[in-house]
Amino acid sequence: MRKIKFRGKCISPKYEDESIYLKWIYGDLHHVGNEYFIYCDDGMWHEVDKDTIGQYAGVKDKNEKEIYDGDIVKFKNAFGGLIGVVRYYANCKPIIESDNKRSVDIAECNEEDLEVLGNKFED
Repeated sequence: MRKIKFRGKCISPKYEDESIYLKWIYGDLHHVGNEYFIYCDDGMWHEVDKDTIGQYAGVKDKNEKEIYDGDIVKFKNAFGGLIGVVRYYANCKPIIESDNKRSVDIAECNEEDLEVLGNKFED
């Protein structure tokens, strides 16, 4: 069964080392008022930028890197391939969608056919 987890960029490193400011934080997502927090394995709550939040797609790439909503992913197999952004639509599975609106269901891809190139927030 796929683990439900999220990532987001830390914007308010309260009570902790400033070195995590604007770094990716991974864990459980919580929404309180207008603020979004991720509860991490370290037992700390970290406020994150809501525009950088992405859900884990439930698969890893050929390098064992977890794939999240917002990642730029290269998909290639014997029939062709595409480079696109991982997206979740309402009540839908995650897909890789290219600029020309071609898409592939990420859950139906083999891990060795996927490679994370970056993400839409930094690249």
